[in-house]
Order: sequence, then structure tokens, then C-alpha cells
Amino acid sequence: MDEALFALVVLGTVAGSMAFDAGRLRPAPFGALLALLCIARPEGLAVAPALLVFHLLGSQGATKRQTGHAAVAFVSIMAVLLAGRWLTFHAPLPNTYYAKTGGGLLQLLAGIRYAAVHWALWLPGLLAAPFLVRKQRRFLPAIVTAAVLTLALIVEGGDQFGRARFFLPVFPLTVLLVGGILPRDRRRWTAAMAWTSAILSLAAWGLSPQYRPVYEQAAQGLGVLHGPWRIVHLPPPPDPARMEFLSDMETGFVIMGKTLAKVAPPGSSIAAVPIGAIGWYSKLRVIDMVGLVNPAIAHAPIHLEPGARWRPGHNRGNGAAILRERPDFIQLQDALSSRPAPRPHPFIFRYTSVAEIWHSPDFWSHYQFIAIRTATGWYYDLYKRKGSPVIPLTLTHIQHPKPALRR
Repeated sequence: MDEALFALVVLGTVAGSMAFDAGRLRPAPFGALLALLCIARPEGLAVAPALLVFHLLGSQGATKRQTGHAAVAFVSIMAVLLAGRWLTFHAPLPNTYYAKTGGGLLQLLAGIRYAAVHWALWLPGLLAAPFLVRKQRRFLPAIVTAAVLTLALIVEGGDQFGRARFFLPVFPLTVLLVGGILPRDRRRWTAAMAWTSAILSLAAWGLSPQYRPVYEQAAQGLGVLHGPWRIVHLPPPPDPARMEFLSDMETGFVIMGKTLAKVAPPGSSIAAVPIGAIGWYSKLRVIDMVGLVNPAIAHAPIHLEPGARWRPGHNRGNGAAILRERPDFIQLQDALSSRPAPRPHPFIFRYTSVAEIWHSPDFWSHYQFIAIRTATGWYYDLYKRKGSPVIPLTLTHIQHPKPALRR
């Protein structure tokens, strides 16, 4: 839901920038809006300076003096924020920024592919921009914001899940810019509507299979409040005759978290990769294995093997550091399975922490496999620390040969 909130802040900032450009907004509130943009998400750190430069060089309603006052307000707020971050977290930027960067050229190429796949959310607006630059000056803040935000998303390397969620804040600007080319002259109304409809139709065709999960997840988020948008997914029953993994991983994460809430005593801890839904529904202490909320891993050097794929926020890991935390449970498998699966799917070994834990003698000395049969019939595969209490449910304990450990 943070992208939806950021989209709202982006729209508010663009509206404020338009008002400031027209002389209807004072410098201090505008500087505060820019600071709020940076607080909402790290991409704001690229957009806010770009808007200040725009007003400094090309603004008509706001003087350079007023822009300077807005910059002072912005810098003052950000200085307090960054000082607080440094004193609390010993880093100026959010932990997720460090976890999702550091891939160099591989990261940039992944961002270009991400933008190419989700072109429908940003390209129509930028194509409409040349028609607005001279005749519709009031749209310039929206053009600057859309262009800089798109570039920032490309440089960041895209999304681990390949979904369009990070372009959600750009899409309202695309609609605004495409709508801006509609002329006031009624004689040209038909042609303009045809052109706009064509662009929006292309956009709808391009985003329909990619954008749906964003709105669906937003509705699920509102469902936490027991509102009318609640969506409940029940996975299909598993086929125990063969080994298969539940493809609807988001639903699986919710089932995992709710199952842990029944199995694990309060105060227990679990190390996992999908920490969001598991932590929310289980209320356990989660230990992040890829670094999104784990500073020790997020700031660690990144080692990419030849041919490796850039996965923002999922390329780092430290199995030894995870084991030193002595979690009560370690989850090496991302998906629910139709039968107990002691060995994770080969796909999961792309995570550094999972691979290092699997080949650690310390792990095999202190943890044992358990498979929990959930209410849906699917199995939740975990490794439990020996001696940790577990509330009895339908558990399956399996002894299996250890892998060949690395020397």
C-alpha cells in the first residue's frame, strides 16, 4: 500500500508545484510538500531537487527569491530527518534503499527491462508531453515529475516480482498529461478524443494483465480493516499423489502466517525470505534473510556470479549471521507443498542465505525438519530449532539424508 500513498503524495506535490508556479502557494508549504515526498519513498529524493531546479530556472509566477525560500524550507526539514535517521539507524537513507541497490550495470539493465514491460503506465504521458510544453505551461511540473520518476525507477532496477506496482505513482500523471492535450476548441474535439482514446486503449491493453495484482493487493489491504473490499482466496486442493508447489504465493504467505499463529508460542522467532504477511499474521519476531529490514545484510557487499539475474532487495544474504540469531524456526521454502518437502525447490537456492544455511554443519546440528498440514491441505515446510516448544497440531517429522556439506 505504500505505493498508493506515494502516488497520493506525488499528485499533491505536482498540484502544489503548479500552484507555486502560478504564485498561489507560499514557499514554506511548498518546501514542506517536497520534504514529504522524500519521506514517503526514496524516489522523492530525485524528484524534489528536479522541481526546485525547474522553478529556479524556468518559473514565471514564482521568483528566484521565493524558490530559494522554498529550498531553505525543504533542506531544513530534510536535515532534521537525515540527522534523526543517522542517530537512530546510522544511515541517511531507508534500509530498503541499500538492500535494493549496488548491482551496477546489471541493475540498470534490469530497470530498462522493467520499464519496457510496463510501458503503458508511463510512455503515453511522455509522448503527450511535447504537445504541452509550449502551449500548456501549467503541465510542466507534471512532465518533470513523470520523467524524473520514470528515470529513477529505471536506475533502481525495477521490481523483484516483475509487477507494475512501482509505476503506480506515474500512472495518474500519465492520465493527466494525456488529458491535457484535449483542446478547448470544439471543432477539434472529435479528432482529439480519437487520439486520446487510442492512447488510453493501448494503455489499457498494456497494463491489464500486469496492473491487476496491484489493485487486488490494495483491496486485500483494505480487507484487513474488515471493509467491504475484503477478498478471500482459497487455494485449490493439492494433489498428494505428486509433488507440487502452490503457485499463488501471496495466498500461501497469508496461510503460513496464520498457521504459525496457531503453532508457535508467543515470543518465538522465524527466519524467512517472505517476511511481510508471515510477520503480520503470526505476530512473531521475523529475521529477514535478504536484508530488506536487516541492516547487517543490506549494507553487506554484494557478490553476483556470472549470468546472475538482478533481483532488487533479494541478491544479498548471510547464512552465518542468520544462524547466530538462533531463530526458533527457519523457513527455506517460499511456497506451500502438496507433500512434505524437506529439500527446498532448486529455485530457492538463488537466495544467498538459503544456500549458505543449507550447507552449514551448524544448521544440521541444531535444526530438524517439520511439515505442518494446514487447514487447506497444503503443507508448510519448516525447520525447527531442537528444543524449541511447538504447540501440537498435525505435524509430520521426517528424517532425511543431509546434503554433501561444503568444505
